[in-house]
Amino acid sequence: MISEVLAVTPRLAQMISDNCPGTELARAAAEGGFVDMQVDARVGVQEGRYAEGEVLRVLGEQ
Repeated sequence: MISEVLAVTPRLAQMISDNCPGTELARAAAEGGFVDMQVDARVGVQEGRYAEGEVLRVLGEQ
C-alpha cells in the first residue's frame, strides 16, 4: 500500500465515486483539488483502472 497525496483528475474522481460511493473520500474527490489517500497500485493496474497520466503525483510539489 502506498500513501501519497494525489491531484484529482475528473477520471480519478469518477473512479473513486464508482468504487467508494458515499464515503468521505468520494466527497473529497468530487470537490476536486488534492486528496490524501491510500492507493493499492498493484490491484489498480491489474484491474485496468490506472493508466499513465490519469493520476498526477504531487508529492514534493506543495
